[in-house]
Amino acid sequence: GGFCWGVERAIEIADEVANTAANRAKGTVRTFGPLVHNHEALQGIEHKGVFSDMDVDTMGPDDFVVLRAHGIAPDVKKRIKESGARVYDGTCPDVGHIHATVRREMILGKANVVVVGDAGHAEVDGILGVAGEKGIAVGSPAECDKVAFPTDEPLCVVSQSTQEFENYEAIVNKLKERYPQVQGFNTICEATTSRQADLKKLIAECDAIVVIGARHSANTCRLAQIAEEAGKDTYLIENEGELDLEKMRKYHKVGITAGASTPPAAMHRAAEILRPLQPAA
Repeated sequence: GGFCWGVERAIEIADEVANTAANRAKGTVRTFGPLVHNHEALQGIEHKGVFSDMDVDTMGPDDFVVLRAHGIAPDVKKRIKESGARVYDGTCPDVGHIHATVRREMILGKANVVVVGDAGHAEVDGILGVAGEKGIAVGSPAECDKVAFPTDEPLCVVSQSTQEFENYEAIVNKLKERYPQVQGFNTICEATTSRQADLKKLIAECDAIVVIGARHSANTCRLAQIAEEAGKDTYLIENEGELDLEKMRKYHKVGITAGASTPPAAMHRAAEILRPLQPAA
């Protein structure tokens, strides 16, 4: 658990920019949207005078703007630069790779684009921003019916970095029924894959699973969904203060996992609270 490297990198960039701005004693430091889905981590950044702001119209030459790990649509990035603000790109390299894949397949392969992911999520919006009118987000195999590109044209399928492989694979297979020229690119990141694999081990060993992370974080919700679908009692909490100790007492062994923007300290604190209750822990 704990921060994935993409989030850690974005926080480090914001830290450096905050120090630079403080040294110049002028200008504001903004992140384009919340840097992480975690109140505790955000407070640490805000303490340094770094705040989330997505209003491009109010940005100007005195501003330092940090792009978060989720990435951003190219036209939005262009507008921020045109405002005169200094832009620092905290886009996770794994997400940057997805943007590059989409660009390459559209230019070289003349492909239309399906993004396996949650429509409206910042990362998906950024990827669709690269694809423009030639892109669509699909969240499940059932949603494949809404893909209406001509079936004789090439189709490139990429994934939001925090998806579950089984969902990505099922969508690619479903699209193959209608599109003979489907090319799938599994762009689920290593941090997500290993977190999900670790969770599956916990599911095999434990009676209940506690997932620590924000309720609006895609990768956190995905972890909770995997545990629930495996038939485990699953508790999604934002921090250890939300643990229901009475409920926890009835389990022999509880597994703890965390989303990509949950600080490692939050997991340790939850483990300390649960340890005395669990005979097997």
